[in-house]
Amino acid sequence: METIWKSRIKNIILCILFCCLFVKTFTFLTYLFRDTDTDRIRILGLKQEEDLDMIYVGSSSSICYWQPLRAWNDHGFTSYTFATNSLQADSSEYYIKEAMRTQDPTLFVVELRSYVAWSDEVYDLGLRNGSDSMSLLSPVRWKYIYDYMQKRTNTEEVDVGSFYFDIAKYHTETQRLGDEKQWEYSSNKAVFPNKGWEWFEQYDCMEEPGGFLTDERGEVPVKCREALESLLMYCDEKQIEVLFVVSPKVLDKEEQSIYNSLKDIVEGRGYQYLNANEHYEEMELDFSKDFFNGNHTNCFGAEKYTRFLEDYIVEHYDMPDHSKEQEFAQWSEEYKRFAEEEKTCKEAVVKMQENYAERLKTAEEIRQTDDFAQWYMMIDDASYTLLLAQKGAAGGWRAESAEEKKVMHIWEFSDDSQDSIRVVCDSEVVFSNAEGKETVYEGNIDRPLWQLTWSYAIDNTDGKASVMVSGEECSRGEEGINIVVLDHETRRVADSVTVQISEDGLTLVR
Repeated sequence: METIWKSRIKNIILCILFCCLFVKTFTFLTYLFRDTDTDRIRILGLKQEEDLDMIYVGSSSSICYWQPLRAWNDHGFTSYTFATNSLQADSSEYYIKEAMRTQDPTLFVVELRSYVAWSDEVYDLGLRNGSDSMSLLSPVRWKYIYDYMQKRTNTEEVDVGSFYFDIAKYHTETQRLGDEKQWEYSSNKAVFPNKGWEWFEQYDCMEEPGGFLTDERGEVPVKCREALESLLMYCDEKQIEVLFVVSPKVLDKEEQSIYNSLKDIVEGRGYQYLNANEHYEEMELDFSKDFFNGNHTNCFGAEKYTRFLEDYIVEHYDMPDHSKEQEFAQWSEEYKRFAEEEKTCKEAVVKMQENYAERLKTAEEIRQTDDFAQWYMMIDDASYTLLLAQKGAAGGWRAESAEEKKVMHIWEFSDDSQDSIRVVCDSEVVFSNAEGKETVYEGNIDRPLWQLTWSYAIDNTDGKASVMVSGEECSRGEEGINIVVLDHETRRVADSVTVQISEDGLTLVR
C-alpha cells in the first residue's frame, strides 16, 4: 500500500511539474510573439516604476499630451502616462485596476474624451492594444476581456478566444523569431524612457474652434454613462482620488454639451472635473502651431497643456515635491535627456511649420496663374493630386502647342471624351474611366501616422462634375474639365479651376 501511495504522489508531483512547465513555456511563447509596438512597451513600463504620485489614464489624447518628466522638473512629483491608442470608454476602469496591482499613487487623472461615443461592435485594436500588452495571467486582463465582450453585440463574428490567448492571432508570424526586438521583450519587461510620453514630429495648421461653449447638456450614450458610473463606483469603494479631464482639441457645441453632462455626473459624485477647452487663453494655445491634427497636440501644445494641468494639480491636490530627495535623482537625469529630445523634436516641427507657410505661398501663386502651361508646370509633381471631372464633351478642341497635346494625352482625354473623371498625380493617372462607364470614384490621400483620413469623392453622374474633399464640395461644376488640386503637404485644396477647351487651346477659368 505504501508503494502505491508513493507512486501516486510521484505522479501528482510530475503532473504538477508538467503543468507548471507547460504554463511557463506557453506564457513565454505568447510574450515572444506579441507585438512590440509602443502601446505594449508603455503598459509594461508602468510595472518598472516605483513611488509614482500620479498616473494619467487615457487614449492617444494622453500619449501626446501629458509629459511626466516636465511635471517632475517643474514641481517635483512623479507621474506616468498609462495609456494606449483607441482606448474605449469602458477600458479606463480596468487600466486603473491593472495599475493598482503594482502602484499606489496619490492621484489618478482620467481622460474623458472616450466617453462621448460608443460602438457596440468589437474594435480589435481598441481592446488588443491593452489586453495584448498586459500580463497573460493577470486576473484584471481576463475580467477586462470578458466584460468587454459581454457589452458588445457582434461577438459571434469575432474570434473571442484569440483575445484571451492572443498567441492564436500571432503564432503564424514566424518571421518574428528572427527579430531581436521580439526576444528582447519575451520576458514581458520593458522600461518606457519618457514615463509613457511619446514624441511625434508632426504638424498641421488647425483653426481654433469657436462657438462651442454652451450651458446645454447633451445626451451621454447609455453604455458610456454605465461605464463611467462603474468606474466611479470602483473609485468610491477603493477611495481613489481621481481628476477627470478633457484635453484640448477641435470640438463643436454638440460634443461640448456631452462633456457638460459628464461633468455633472463626475462632480455629482464628489470628483473634480477640468475641461481644458475652456482655458485656451490661459494656456496660450495656438491652434495654428500647437497641433498635428484636430485631436492631438504636437510637442508645443503638449508643453502648454502639461504646464496648465500640473499647476492645477499642485493647487488642488496635496502632491509631494521629491526634487531634493536623493532616491529620486534618476528622474532629474532622465529630464535632461527629455529636454534634449524636446529640442530636436521642436526643431523638426518648426521646419514643418516653415514648410507649411511656404506651401501656402506657393498655393497662392498657383491661384494667381492664368497661363495654362505655367500653371500645369507648378502642379505637376508628386506633392499634388489632381481630381478631374469633365462636364460636357470635348468636341471641337484642337491642340495648338506640344505642351497642351502632352497634357491631354497624359490625362487620357480625346475629342470624343465626355463626362470623364480622372485622378492624376505626378503625370500618372491613378484612376480613369476612359474605358468604362464608371462615373463615381472615391479615394484617400496617404497621410502620415496619426493624421486623420483625407478622403475625396468624384461624382460625374449625369454630368454634374462634383468633387467632394472631406465632405465639402470643391468643384466649380462648369462646362469643361473641372480640376481640384490637393496639396499633400498642407492637406488643403491648393486650387479649383475649370479648363475650357476651344480652337485656341486650353484656358483656365476661375
